[in-house]
Amino acid sequence: MENSLIKILEIRNYLLEANTTDRFIDYFDTHFVEKMQQLGGYTLGEFTVKDQPDRFVWLRGFSDMQKRLTFLNDFYMTSDTWKKFGPGANEMMINSDNVHLLRPLQEGNQLTDPITHIESNSFPDYKVATIDYYIANTRLPELVDLFNTSYLPFLKSTGIRTVSLWVSESSPNDFPRLPAFQDPNLLVAITFYATEDEYKIRTSQLRNTISPALERKLQEVVTTHTQQILFTIQNNYSKKKSDIR
Repeated sequence: MENSLIKILEIRNYLLEANTTDRFIDYFDTHFVEKMQQLGGYTLGEFTVKDQPDRFVWLRGFSDMQKRLTFLNDFYMTSDTWKKFGPGANEMMINSDNVHLLRPLQEGNQLTDPITHIESNSFPDYKVATIDYYIANTRLPELVDLFNTSYLPFLKSTGIRTVSLWVSESSPNDFPRLPAFQDPNLLVAITFYATEDEYKIRTSQLRNTISPALERKLQEVVTTHTQQILFTIQNNYSKKKSDIR
């Protein structure tokens, strides 16, 4: 399979019927992942969510918006895979519309050791991930500048290096059958940790060492901040794709 640089990212956050998460994950991996990879919709990671047992989050990437549109038509409209197995997946889902459609912040606006970009044949070889959603109402350029000049260097000083930054894709969602959020005020930071212990240590260091001035500036620019704590699901397919660069 040809490797592609990911320029479009979907964070897909599903609410499942009670007590179906394990069954859904098995169904998803068995019937969908390989076919989606073949068609150019790359599953970059699958996660359960801390303290939310009926949530399933996964990352799907594309090389560009045109490839996304082609994939969505090929997979959802014409493929035998979705026609045969889609109804079974839908029966286990209460809501699948909590989706963010993103693009990477321009090159250089992320920590580069070890992540500089995500490739289509890469799965995160980490146990824990966090997704931070920062909304800076009308002030996104200020927030991006604050990250570049102050916050990312601070994270690196605490030992947090595996961070990639994303903003909403600005071109229209040309497959409205699958709605997505495209908030122009949003900055998303995805961070990976090797273990849960590392996550606890690094985030404790972050809380304890951030300067009052930097914390105050973040509070001034950021309108709302929410975070998801995710636990990586390692399936048979993902084990074949075990690095992120």
